[in-house]
Amino acid sequence: MKFITIDCFKCCNCKTEENIVKHHVVPRSKGGRFMVPVCQTCHDLIHSCNKRGISVSELTKRGLEKARERGVKLGGPNFRYALQQAKKKIAERSNDHAMSVLPVIQEARLNGRKTLRDIAEFLMSKNILTPCGRTLWTAQTVRRTILRLKSLDISVKRF
Repeated sequence: MKFITIDCFKCCNCKTEENIVKHHVVPRSKGGRFMVPVCQTCHDLIHSCNKRGISVSELTKRGLEKARERGVKLGGPNFRYALQQAKKKIAERSNDHAMSVLPVIQEARLNGRKTLRDIAEFLMSKNILTPCGRTLWTAQTVRRTILRLKSLDISVKRF
């Protein structure tokens, strides 16, 4: 077997010279051939054991239980709830924007603008921003704005 480190009599982790064992860098079951010298303590840590033979998993469970007893809030945010709230906020902003653009769309139609493209040009001439904050209105953007208004039960009259 080959060693990666030149000094075969010291632990490559803590540099101690006591209880040196050979550790496969890649497990033998996966074809590993290279080994490094480590002390038994470091070898146990590598393989998730401590001096008392308790696995890291068990130590983690105990640590989390003690944290709960101290009143520490564990766990991350509820992503589903956060996503739902974000979608609601986006919908509210889109609804507000559509409502603010409605008078301009009605004005465009009163001025003879009948196609979505004509209304888009009218909105650009008035320097009205799209829901995304851009100045370039397209027929599709106007269509989506009108559909949003219809979903709010607001009719956009055709002239």
